[in-house]
Amino acid sequence: MRLFALLVVLLAPTASAAQQISVAAQRDGDAVLVQATAQLKADPRLAWEVLTRYEDYARFVPDMTSSVVVARASNSAIVVQKGSAGFFLFHFPMEVRLAVTEEPYQRVTARAVGGNFKEMNGLYQLERQGDLLLFSIQAQLVLEVRFDLAQCLVLFLQLLFQLCKTQSLLLTCF
Repeated sequence: MRLFALLVVLLAPTASAAQQISVAAQRDGDAVLVQATAQLKADPRLAWEVLTRYEDYARFVPDMTSSVVVARASNSAIVVQKGSAGFFLFHFPMEVRLAVTEEPYQRVTARAVGGNFKEMNGLYQLERQGDLLLFSIQAQLVLEVRFDLAQCLVLFLQLLFQLCKTQSLLLTCF
């Protein structure tokens, strides 16, 4: 979904603003399903360059610290991305090794082959519709680490109470 925002933002100066944007995410068991579309007034070749310049993702995608192409052969690549994800005060490191297949100027498919995702599949498509370019994403994400907010809050409160007890003990001793 962050890639979707990246492409829309990067193409906005060369395109007038996106004509129509739609983003939806929903849970399906342990998976998060994402669907997003945007109609852009943009050159397909420029959109393709932005979409496949994997090394630049860390410059624009929040919380991504690196994105490196470690192997490339004709229309495929292996990309390793690192960063963090989380909610409120709770963050955890993320790493994914993606097997990417490119169909120039039409679609990119990406599949996790390593990292801390049980499953990660993405389809990014560019489709010409008259003078507009339809950019769409379909993704399914399942983290290896289950992010349980209730459990995180319990840990946070335990740490907070421990800190208060320690501080109280220090104040009594001195």
